[in-house]
Amino acid sequence: MDMYYNRTLGKYAYTLIKENRRVAGWDNAPHHKHLENFPHHFHTIGGKVISSSLNGDPEIDVYVLLDYMNEFFGTAEHA
Repeated sequence: MDMYYNRTLGKYAYTLIKENRRVAGWDNAPHHKHLENFPHHFHTIGGKVISSSLNGDPEIDVYVLLDYMNEFFGTAEHA
């Protein structure tokens, strides 16, 4: 997991990396204005960009990330 957070700018990018490749990621770059939780979005394993449940508060968001990683690494097809 690669994690970037800038409190001053309110920006974040969290990326799940496997074998030197981005697998999935969350960020709040303002380039998907059509999504419900703009600017928070999620880049799925399949390459889609969808609305994210993150809100930019790392003390809360970290639990969403941990749940995702537990699910991802606990699934045999991704191991």
